[in-house]
Amino acid sequence: MGKTMGKFTPKDKTLEYYNKNAAEYAESTLNVDMSNVLDEFVKGLPPGARILDLGYGSGRDSKKFVEMGFHVTAIDGSAELCEIASKTTGLGVRCLLFQDLDYEEIFDGIWACSSLHHLTREDLQATLLKVMKALVPGGLLFTCFKYGNADFDDERGRHFTCATEDTVPALLDYVKAAIEPSSTRVWITGDNLDGRELRWVNVIVQRIN
Repeated sequence: MGKTMGKFTPKDKTLEYYNKNAAEYAESTLNVDMSNVLDEFVKGLPPGARILDLGYGSGRDSKKFVEMGFHVTAIDGSAELCEIASKTTGLGVRCLLFQDLDYEEIFDGIWACSSLHHLTREDLQATLLKVMKALVPGGLLFTCFKYGNADFDDERGRHFTCATEDTVPALLDYVKAAIEPSSTRVWITGDNLDGRELRWVNVIVQRIN
């Protein structure tokens, strides 16, 4: 990715963090139980559904989807995470930035858990359109955001675009210009990592046409 004035942009810093800390990140997240949101996503999918795991990370969720009988395509922007997670899970993964997504009407479901929120708000809107286009009509997208009104970069340099129940519709406005989302479900959960007092805005969007 390009750099501006000799400095990393927010998304560059985020990718740099995951490449440099891939082993630590994979180990810390591999065994986190995500069933409280994962079950809500899969219950709307047909048997044997084709799922895109957008933000493969440790490979935790892709492995679970395969065990449930789904067909999984996995993507992550961090080459280091791709290599580590593939060895850990035995699943293949494509190293690709979210902004470069190039699928059209392929997937019954797209699982973007704690991933798309690393994009800047401007990049997120354009990328969401590509994500929705990768779904078949009737397909489901799951994504989530840290709860809040102010986007920020954390002490590790990672960028976070935040949302609340009230601001999610604005994030989807750009998508509506081309693809009308059908039912959109938004709900709040706590954090699944021990010791973190965070709230998450969870979103399931269905592509209607």
